[in-house]
Amino acid sequence: MKVKVLYYATFRQMTGCKAEDIEFNEAPKVKDLIYLLFQKYGGDFRKALVNSEGEVKDFIKILVNGRNIDFLEGLDTLLDDGDRVYFFPPVAGGV
Repeated sequence: MKVKVLYYATFRQMTGCKAEDIEFNEAPKVKDLIYLLFQKYGGDFRKALVNSEGEVKDFIKILVNGRNIDFLEGLDTLLDDGDRVYFFPPVAGGV
């Protein structure tokens, strides 16, 4: 099965790509995908995404098919073939 991962802003800079397809032998959870990305992109990616307790940092948004995982099953959200997973860093700005 294949999942498309899309990166925005600083995550795009860390990974060096806008998007990539990740293949799994069986249906993963979001936390399985994150663990694989830690292995692939190393400590800076990990530090940007999770706190010292291993929880996704406040203001980081992870979406599956446009839905925030906070309103699904969190890191235990099960992924299906063809799902799109988006990683957004904190966003600030205004007028």
